[in-house]
Formats: sequence, C-alpha cells, structure tokens
Amino acid sequence: LEIEVLRGYARALEGALDDENRRLQEHSEERASKITEEERMEFNECASDDFYRLDETFPRILRYSLFVHTYSLLEHTLLRIADHLHGSQNLDLSPGDLRYEGIERAKTYLKKVAGVSFPDGGTHWQDILALNSIRNFVVHNEGYFPEDHSKRQQIDALLTKWPKEISLDNIRRFTFHGAFIERVFETCKVFL
Repeated sequence: LEIEVLRGYARALEGALDDENRRLQEHSEERASKITEEERMEFNECASDDFYRLDETFPRILRYSLFVHTYSLLEHTLLRIADHLHGSQNLDLSPGDLRYEGIERAKTYLKKVAGVSFPDGGTHWQDILALNSIRNFVVHNEGYFPEDHSKRQQIDALLTKWPKEISLDNIRRFTFHGAFIERVFETCKVFL
C-alpha cells in the first residue's frame, strides 16, 4: 500500500515537472517572438538556467528523494517483520542485538534467528544490494560514484541491467531517468 502511495506521488510530481517545462517553453517562445534579436540572445541565456533546473536539477532532487524514501521503506518493512517475529515467536535475540545494520540485519535475523526462508538467492535481492550501495552514494556522497570503489562490479552490473533507468553522467554522478523510480517500486514490491 505504501509503495502504491509513493507511486502516485511520483507520477504526480513527474507530471507537474512536465507541465512546468511545457509552460516555460510556451512562455519562452511567446516572449522571444516579441523582442529583438539582441534581446532574444540575452533572454535565452536567462531562460537556459530555468530549463536546466526543470530538465536536470529538479528531476534529480525529486528522484533522489523518492529513491531514498522508498529504499528506507523497504529496509524499515524488513526490520518490522523481524521485530514482529521476535515478539510473536518469543525469540531470545532481538534484531537490535545483531551487529549488522539495515537490510543485512533484517536478512540475518530473519534467516538465522527466526528461521525464515529468506529470498536472498534471486535477482531481486542482488538488485536490492546494488540499490543499497547506490542509496549510500546518494545520501553520503551526493550521488557521486568513485571509479575505484569496492562496489564497482556490483553497481556496474545494475547499470548494465537497467540502462534505461539509471546511468552515470560525465562527472560520475548517478542519473535516475524517469523509469528508475518505477523500477525500484516494482523491485521492492515483488521482493516483499
């Protein structure tokens, strides 16, 4: 249910960005038709900043935020399941007693303490592990991915698998394309 709410939110905001981009385009064309060539050059320089924000900056902020929120939702859900099993099965150890963090804590607890058949052998789990690393780069490194990082092979595999959804720009910062968030939603939903 929460993923569906986020999906609706993402679609609404992506649509709002598209609408704003169309309005800016129409306004720019109308304005350009009413001014001299010299004024048009100056106007185009100013308008290019607005177009860049609508085409690049705002979508990046939106998609980074939605991604981090969605990933946190996945992690929190897995930990809630672990906490629920701790209480309902009256298990000695709690998830917080483990030295791991985040999804690794949830996976370890569910598999080793609660005895749950955890689906960590499939492709969705591998994608989630790569998304975990990408989430860390977004949160701790503003989306920049150093070329010599230890997670390079894992992330390169996801970049190859999801080429229409995610890429690196010329300064090695993650670019989430329009379909990225939708693919993250589906990956989380299917995994859960």
